[in-house]
Amino acid sequence: MAVPFYDSAQYQPLRHVEVPVGPPGGNITLSDRVPEIRDLLLDEFQRVAPERLGVLHGEYLLLGNGTVLVDRAGGLTVTCSKLGAPVAAGACELPEIKPLVDESRRQWDTLYRLERCVVFTDPWADNYFHFSMSVLPRLRHFDGSGPIRPVLPETHRQLRFQQDLLARTLRGASPWPLSSSICVRDPILAHDGDQGCHSAALWLGRATGLSARPGNRRIYIRRSAGGTRIHAGGGLSETPEFLALLRDFNFETVEFGNGGTDVATQVALLDGAGLILAPHGASQTNLAYLSPDLTVIEVFGLAHINACFMRLSAWLGFEYHALSSATYDPAANIVVDMDELRDALHARLSLPRRRAEVA
Repeated sequence: MAVPFYDSAQYQPLRHVEVPVGPPGGNITLSDRVPEIRDLLLDEFQRVAPERLGVLHGEYLLLGNGTVLVDRAGGLTVTCSKLGAPVAAGACELPEIKPLVDESRRQWDTLYRLERCVVFTDPWADNYFHFSMSVLPRLRHFDGSGPIRPVLPETHRQLRFQQDLLARTLRGASPWPLSSSICVRDPILAHDGDQGCHSAALWLGRATGLSARPGNRRIYIRRSAGGTRIHAGGGLSETPEFLALLRDFNFETVEFGNGGTDVATQVALLDGAGLILAPHGASQTNLAYLSPDLTVIEVFGLAHINACFMRLSAWLGFEYHALSSATYDPAANIVVDMDELRDALHARLSLPRRRAEVA
């Protein structure tokens, strides 16, 4: 049975902190229109955000996908996250992994060896949010500690945003481009949880050197048609009434694409933002580069409820409001109640601008 690395008997913690997330604070408000969505979002503030770093003592095969370590007896250890994560669990349990494990074990003594390498792997690394907030920030544990040898699967270096962020944050470290199984001794592993944590959010802006200036622009972030999300649709239904509202409130529409745009270009598109309207989606990761002088209105449907950007807004001191809807159009895009959205905009645009205090 596979286990997460931090549950292994061979694991020695170097850092383990459980950081409480809540309470949300007065800058966070939620719609009552769909109580199920409201309650699930609020439940996220009852969680803790783990920060884990440690050494897994012993010698292991690291499979080419970077997700699984194999010991001499054939035992499996997940390198990155809890076993309950669907991709990580699948990588360990699906029958097709057995031939790869068996073949690698036969070649054990002929494989290339690395000592005390830092394994940066995650099953969700092709997602902009997860790469930015729960993979890359593991580097912060090594700030000031001297050179490190990170191991990165090729799938973590293919997309434009991955390449851009790695170039900005590795600071001369030469990563091992994992493409096939290798042997590692006493690998160093880290995990910050599936939704990141406060220190990761603050580190990202500092480490990349990227930021957008505050201003008065009103920006609607349109969710791209593709990407790495599981559910179809998930954008906002752009009905004639919705498009008219955007015109009435002088919104500009911004779209970031599906991973082909470098991060600096994405952040530049938000320069001068004062109010952002968006459906839940990974493009809101760019909030990490914005000033606290910002209002965010995020729209949720029942298909996917995740409080990661609400938590990010709480950590960074934004004025944040969650709208919810149980209605979808035939393309599975969320149908927003126009009256509720209009009232939310009027209420937030009438508030005096203040500089929120960041925790």
